[in-house]
Amino acid sequence: MSDSKTAPKGGDKTQKRSWAEKIFGWKKKAPTTTTRSEGIDTGLFLLAANFGDLMREKTYTELPKTAQANLRRPVEQALDGKDEGTIKSAIATFKVEVANSHTAYVDIAKRIEADQIKSTALNDRGSPGAAKVARLLATAKQSTEDGKFTDAAKQLDDVEAAIMNDVDAHLGLAQGRINSLSDWGSTEAGGLDNRLKAIASKSTLATFETTWREYDTLMHDVAAAATVPVQEQKTRSLAELRKGIVAALAGVPTTPPTLKAPLQQRFDVWDKALTAANTETDANKKSTALDTLDTAATTLYADILKAKGGDTKAEREAVFKKALEARYGFVVEDNGHPFTNLDKMYEVLKMVPHEDVAQSKLKKLVYGTPGKSGAAFGGAKIIMGDYGDATGDWNYQNPDGTPAPVNGFGISALHELGHSIDDRNGIMKSNQGKSGCGGWKKETVDSIADVFLETFTSGPGKNSPVPETTVRALIKTTLSGGVPPRPDTIAVTDWGPVQAVLTSANGIRDAGKWPWNNPTVIGGRAYHESYAGRGEWWSYDNGARNGTTVRNYQWRSPAEWFAELYAFTHFKKQKPPGSIDSGVAVYMWK
Repeated sequence: MSDSKTAPKGGDKTQKRSWAEKIFGWKKKAPTTTTRSEGIDTGLFLLAANFGDLMREKTYTELPKTAQANLRRPVEQALDGKDEGTIKSAIATFKVEVANSHTAYVDIAKRIEADQIKSTALNDRGSPGAAKVARLLATAKQSTEDGKFTDAAKQLDDVEAAIMNDVDAHLGLAQGRINSLSDWGSTEAGGLDNRLKAIASKSTLATFETTWREYDTLMHDVAAAATVPVQEQKTRSLAELRKGIVAALAGVPTTPPTLKAPLQQRFDVWDKALTAANTETDANKKSTALDTLDTAATTLYADILKAKGGDTKAEREAVFKKALEARYGFVVEDNGHPFTNLDKMYEVLKMVPHEDVAQSKLKKLVYGTPGKSGAAFGGAKIIMGDYGDATGDWNYQNPDGTPAPVNGFGISALHELGHSIDDRNGIMKSNQGKSGCGGWKKETVDSIADVFLETFTSGPGKNSPVPETTVRALIKTTLSGGVPPRPDTIAVTDWGPVQAVLTSANGIRDAGKWPWNNPTVIGGRAYHESYAGRGEWWSYDNGARNGTTVRNYQWRSPAEWFAELYAFTHFKKQKPPGSIDSGVAVYMWK
């Protein structure tokens, strides 16, 4: 074929559009095998016409516009070149790729439609993973519109994994609630646990709707089973508060009459409401009434003590000690501590679900040595230090980095309670490695020594004559007790790079330096010793700190990570950041 025989009038060198577009009008009307060629080479024209027919087929027209453009571009370029062999090859490839793309697109479209229904369902129920699922789904939709079907398929895998992760998180929460029932000796706990296991065993993406329906029914029954024991616990604490109110009211002076009379009247109204609540048969109304009475009781008691005058601290603490023990079932050991603040503890613990407090991993509330601050958890007991009058604030921050001071006593109590919940339900053991939980990884002295050795051999020690085995041994020595002196086997001139890596390794030890405040990051991961003397080493994804940090201490270990977020979200009544994995977010404030 010669150019004079095939080129359009005016010559294709001067046209602004491509030759293929100029002659066959791809953007407006593609040619067909019945269109006249008007002087154009017949073979070339028929190839182009065949291409036009292919573009009218459903497998092509149903594809997104961007995908269509990407698929036809090689054929248009081949037509511009006017070589029949190249055009035939391009059209053959086009047919195969259109067929494959259409198959992929139909499958992806079906998945998107199904996943959108699930995403909407999660959003409607306020699931913690809803935002993540919606975000991932939007990415997959965009990839589909861009004709990147392979990418879209992989992204939908992530969407569906996030959906199932959210389902699993709720099943985990159900297990925690059933655990509490078991701790209370509920005869219904065993049957509910069997139902939960049956639901979990059948839970798949295909059974999504059935799983949620059965889960909701189960949680309704769990709540129903918890109603009576929780009401009994709250009723017992109200009885203790009533005793305290009666005793304190008796000590209020009768003169002037305006001092005691209003308080007596408030108590009479409250006491009448308590009697009504105790005989209420509607479970929901009774629960609401008990909570209302509790709030009114603590306010009334405080007002009575104020009116009574004098030093009422010991009296107040004794009443709230009994109220706490009656409400939650743990034992309070104040050990004669002058600042127990049990009235404040009573209010703090009401910030979280009742089941989080009344469970088998919290059997004691112990007060430590006066003058020694801080708090701890271990052996199913919370140990509170000296917080004075419990009015001081601690420096926390919102996940976006803005200051968010909180009461030190309150946040410490909830932090230690978070450890208790984690211990009871194995929350971080199941979730700590997830990207939405910090991406924690258990390390050892050996594994961390390997990491630091790599930074040495690939960096300042790349050409060092010091044997790698020697450097690694020195790193391990450093991690175990500090930087050692230069061995005689290493020349002074060769010591500098070795000493530098040892100094860096020494910086991640928990030797009173709190290395999590200034993380040592290698390859995107932060490494440190979490607790001196325990041989506990961790690494985490340093990028996870962005947008999830409420306090640097959170990054000491997986346990501290959960406890800090648990405490902060409940204390501030804030939902956790959207990037927090559902597996732990379900335990935080909603």
